[in-house]
Amino acid sequence: MSNNITDVSALYVTDQSMEMVIADPRTGEDLKNAEGNKMSIMLQSKDSADCKRVIAAFRNKFKGKDPSPAASEKFGLDLLVAATTGFNNIQANGQPLEYSDGHVRGLYEKSPIIRNQVDKYVGADENFIQSVLEA
Repeated sequence: MSNNITDVSALYVTDQSMEMVIADPRTGEDLKNAEGNKMSIMLQSKDSADCKRVIAAFRNKFKGKDPSPAASEKFGLDLLVAATTGFNNIQANGQPLEYSDGHVRGLYEKSPIIRNQVDKYVGADENFIQSVLEA
């Protein structure tokens, strides 16, 4: 398979969720749970319908006004929660962490390290292009 893109459709954003494995910030190695399984988060593009709804709501609320730092911070968190579609093998306090919007929000609030990894991943368009699925 060639690494050259010969058709622009390879650059179309996929609507499928992609898996981001959480990295240990000290080593860069994949985090693993007690059973040795990689801990990962399923994410969709910031161009997904869910994220576009959050962006539109924020823009409508602050049309013509500058949002406060707190409102901007809340928007960033809301966007990452909307981009998150699932958890794989994540444990917190020795227990499996089940996926829900509330658990996503809590995880990102309690762990800026994970939140920053998610933010970086969601912000990188190349993680969500069609050619990633075909590689």
